[in-house]
Amino acid sequence: MKWMCLLLFGGLGLIIFVIGVGWGYKRLELYNNGVKTTGTVVEITHSTSSDSKGRLSTSYYAIVEFTTPDEKNYKFRGSTGSSAQEYFEGEQVDLIYNPARPSDAQIADFSQFWLGPLGITIFGFVFLVLGVGGFMLISDSDKTFKNPQSKRFSIK
Repeated sequence: MKWMCLLLFGGLGLIIFVIGVGWGYKRLELYNNGVKTTGTVVEITHSTSSDSKGRLSTSYYAIVEFTTPDEKNYKFRGSTGSSAQEYFEGEQVDLIYNPARPSDAQIADFSQFWLGPLGITIFGFVFLVLGVGGFMLISDSDKTFKNPQSKRFSIK
C-alpha cells in the first residue's frame, strides 16, 4: 500500500513538478534574454467548455500584434485565458519575445507570464509531498502485514 502511494502520488507529482520547473526555466530564459517591447491587442477570442454537470464556462484570450525592429508583424495568442476579459481591443500591452523566433512571444504580466509554470510546479510539488508523506505515514504497514501477531480464535 505504501509503495502504491509513493509511486502513484510521488511519481506523478515528480513528473508534474519537473515539467513545471522546466516550463518556468524556459520562461526565465525568455525573461532574461528576450526583447521587451509593446504590442496591441487586436482581438479577443474565447472558448467555451462545459463541466460534468453541464455548466458552461468561457475563457477569454487576447490576440496581440507587434512589430519587430526589422518591420515584420507578428501575432500571438495570450497563453492564459481568464473567466473575465482582462484586455480590450486597442489596448497596449508589454510583451517579451525571443529574437530568434519572434512568434514565441508572451504578454509580460504575472498572470500571462508566470502563472502557468508556477501553478503546475506547485501542483506537482503538492502531489510529491503527498506521495512521500503518505509513504512515511504508513511506513509501518509492511511490518504489520509481514509479522502479524494474530490471536487464534477457537470455538468452544
